Amino acid sequence: MNRAWPLVLAVALVIGAAPNDAAAFCRATTVNEEQAMCGQVGEPLWWPTPCLSYAVDKDGSQWLDATQTRAAVDTGFRAWSSVTCGTGPTDIQFRRLADSTCMTPEYNDRGGNVNTVAFLDPWIDPRDGSVLNPESLAFTVVWSDTGTGEILDADMLINDTRRWARCPTDGSCTEFDLDSVVTHEAGHFIGIGHSLVRDATMFNEASPAGDIEMRSLEQDDIDATCTIYPPGSLQSVCSESDFTPRGGLDLNCEDDMNNGSGGGCSTAIGDPAQHAWASALLCLALFIWRRRRTGVPHDEHVG
Repeated sequence: MNRAWPLVLAVALVIGAAPNDAAAFCRATTVNEEQAMCGQVGEPLWWPTPCLSYAVDKDGSQWLDATQTRAAVDTGFRAWSSVTCGTGPTDIQFRRLADSTCMTPEYNDRGGNVNTVAFLDPWIDPRDGSVLNPESLAFTVVWSDTGTGEILDADMLINDTRRWARCPTDGSCTEFDLDSVVTHEAGHFIGIGHSLVRDATMFNEASPAGDIEMRSLEQDDIDATCTIYPPGSLQSVCSESDFTPRGGLDLNCEDDMNNGSGGGCSTAIGDPAQHAWASALLCLALFIWRRRRTGVPHDEHVG
């Protein structure tokens, strides 16, 4: 029987030699990125439906009001659903659901779920209380069927100890641009790995504070989307119910856990069908004190 395994998609950046510019996008697979050799090992990750949903945690970011936070998250996801391929638009559609209380990346194969976008302060792993890399900005955990690569659930956690903003285009911003980081993480959400193409949103290092380059997809990002989700490859019409997560919608998994119900996503990590990925990658972690074009390479860490 195939099992659902969590995979953390990420990269940590350090100052060093420049990476090779020749490589293009990579598909994330059921094998962690360091071992997968750009999709050559393991099953490529993909959603079997184009009707994808997410929910922002009810507290949002302390640095932005609720409207700004949700608008930034929506912008990040919308960048990918707006892709046009050679024969037409990609089939991917996103819908933001009502706010969630879920702060933990979890998947429940016996009940409801939610693809959550959570803002964490303090910056600790809610699964085990371990302190996360203080230089990291975000990470995305993806659960998939290990036999087929079908994505079952994806959760995005954002470091809210960092100062966030929706940066203007005039270069006056000194905070990190939330739209940009969510756009990169949303690429992981749909199964795209890291790219060594410097201009790509999925480039394996990210922009510094104030930079908004990652908001806009480049040709390499578009090629990745059109390869995984070409027009007509999935159903083209989504009804309201099609956006319901696998197993049903549970927006209140933290309440379930506190009440001891054992339901919702509170049961996911302890479920025997789930196993912590032995060498998961640390996600969009940014030691970003240089601009993207300075050639700062990436360093992948075991999570």
